[in-house]
Amino acid sequence: MRTPDDALRQAQGQGVRALVVVDSAGRPTGLVSEASVLATPAERRPWIPVGQVARSLQDGLILSVGIGGEELLRRMRETPASEYLVLADDGAVYGVLATADVDAALANA
Repeated sequence: MRTPDDALRQAQGQGVRALVVVDSAGRPTGLVSEASVLATPAERRPWIPVGQVARSLQDGLILSVGIGGEELLRRMRETPASEYLVLADDGAVYGVLATADVDAALANA
């Protein structure tokens, strides 16, 4: 069983703020942010599975790697979240897009 602390260590070791949770077939099922792990009491983290602190992937949280501009902003307004899963054209995980990064890019434009 992977724990929230395991996820936090992995994210920090890779210099990222979110991780993708996958099922036994490798399909993405959720996103775990550093904030969600830190919001879980430290004494509980070793005893719960990482999936328990993951945000389930609903349709609006999954974006195609080719999306951009107005379409990206429209989709983010329709389903507000702190992170979005980005999939490559073949359905493979491409990465996680943080709303804070989009906000920062727009502020610096």
